[in-house]
Amino acid sequence: MRILVDADALPRVIKNILFRVVERRCIPLTLVANQPVAIDKSEYIERVAVPAGSDAADDRIVELVGPGDLVITADIPLADRVVAKGAFAIDPRGKLYTEENVKDRLASRDLMDGLRNGGIITGGPAAFSRKDRQTFTNQLDRFLTRHQKKETQMNGRNRKDINPGVGVKVVQKQDQRSGRLTEGIVKDVLTKSPTHPHGIKVRLTNGIVGRVREVLPVTSGCSPQTS
Repeated sequence: MRILVDADALPRVIKNILFRVVERRCIPLTLVANQPVAIDKSEYIERVAVPAGSDAADDRIVELVGPGDLVITADIPLADRVVAKGAFAIDPRGKLYTEENVKDRLASRDLMDGLRNGGIITGGPAAFSRKDRQTFTNQLDRFLTRHQKKETQMNGRNRKDINPGVGVKVVQKQDQRSGRLTEGIVKDVLTKSPTHPHGIKVRLTNGIVGRVREVLPVTSGCSPQTS
């Protein structure tokens, strides 16, 4: 699992909360924006710049996100797009978007936009508050605690879990945007450090090089096949 952030107009206090959380929990964090974003120096934190444009950051996040990932965004249409890919979203005020509720939230948003455009109601959301910050913090903590427990301990980031002959799913460099995974058997472990936030780099028996996203369970009578 990793966290992707729709970083344009993100409240600074939310950004700082995320920086602390990913350091404590060792989760990769990617901030996507079409303007400069200051980040802490960390092996877990990166930023991705996109061209100016109303949908450029959204489109890049949808390209990068994978099943089980978490996206931080106040944009409900973006939340709908990432949920459709098997991910989750939390807005800066702490609302969690899942496949069970995102369509209803999107319909409510469209209704409110229509009422505002028709002059039936006026005004926007209330100013971001300390209560919103605490609600976000609590929701993020509950989500990460629940989903990190579900993740296998052998998630591809620990070198000790990966040895020649082990079945894995890797992401190749050219597939990083799409998140496409290739399944195979490890021939060589290329990463020297004990851990890597983006996955241990390996060479498979068919020569493919990539970073491990998943270590496959050992089953009797079959071996992983390369896709």
